[in-house]
Amino acid sequence: MNLGLKINKIPLELGAAVSPEILGHKSFRRNGVLRRLLSRHAAGHTVYDGENCELEGLDDNLHIYPCTHSYLDRDRRWCTRVTLFIKNDRLQRILFQVIEGQTAALNFVERFTNAATAAIGQPSHTDRYITRWQKNGAHIEAKLHPNRINADFDIVLAD
Repeated sequence: MNLGLKINKIPLELGAAVSPEILGHKSFRRNGVLRRLLSRHAAGHTVYDGENCELEGLDDNLHIYPCTHSYLDRDRRWCTRVTLFIKNDRLQRILFQVIEGQTAALNFVERFTNAATAAIGQPSHTDRYITRWQKNGAHIEAKLHPNRINADFDIVLAD
C-alpha cells in the first residue's frame, strides 16, 4: 500500500521490498539481538530505528518533524523516533513517534488525522486518544498517549 510516505526524504512503501541501500542510510540503525529479544513486536522481524527523523506523506499533506533546538524552552522542544519492521525483505510496519512534545503531540495527531482522512477516507474507529483506519490491507493508527506529550503513528500491513 502506497501512502506516499517518506522518512528523511527516503520513500518507503508498506509491503514493498526494501533495498539494503535504504537501510544502510545514516538515518537508520539496525537493532541488536538484545533489543530484538526485549521487544514483543520484533518477533520474526528485522528492526531498524531512527532518531529525530522527519515523516512526510499522505498526498503531501503531512509533515512531522523534530524540534530539538537548545535555545527553546523545554515545553517547546520535542523529539521523534521511527522504527521500521522488515520481514522477508519487505516493509511490514512503520512506527513513528513524537516524544516529550508538550504542545506538539496533540498538534501532530490532529494534523495526521486530517491528512489521513483526506487521503484515505473516514476512520473506522475514533475515541478520545485513538483514531484508526483500515484500508487496502493496512491498519493505520494515530494515538495520543494519556499523558498528552507522546504520540504514536502506527502503519501496519495486515497479515
